[in-house]
Amino acid sequence: MNIREQVHSKIRRLSTVSNDEFKILLDKYIKMIIKIFATSKQLKEELVEYDGVYQISITDIDFNCWFKLHRGNITYQKGKNEDSTIKFYIKKDLLLEIIQLKKGASHLYMKGLIKVEGDLSDALKFRKFLDISMKYVRYITKNQKNK
Repeated sequence: MNIREQVHSKIRRLSTVSNDEFKILLDKYIKMIIKIFATSKQLKEELVEYDGVYQISITDIDFNCWFKLHRGNITYQKGKNEDSTIKFYIKKDLLLEIIQLKKGASHLYMKGLIKVEGDLSDALKFRKFLDISMKYVRYITKNQKNK
């Protein structure tokens, strides 16, 4: 199965599984995307200015994870990071819409559906990171050829 098919398969499965399975599959999906990102020199160059630790809490299923961006490198871990620069609170169905590329995080934030704790300038940096990431995922899912 090529990368495009792997990404699509995980996204489809995320929308059909129980909450416990969703947590496991989401963790695998994020790790897969981070691994793909790590191989892209172009993406690393785009992310070099985004330093910080960003916490995401999926409030209705009790799932927490965080991302550390530093010099174009991305670290991902499940759980909470007390040193996070900013914290985002979102519900499972909204996160799924973002992953499925149906809605943008900025749109959901502006509607008050994503709660943020921290400095707004850090939220804007994360938004730019998320926009770049989603653009890259969209590219992968539409243009990746069989390997």
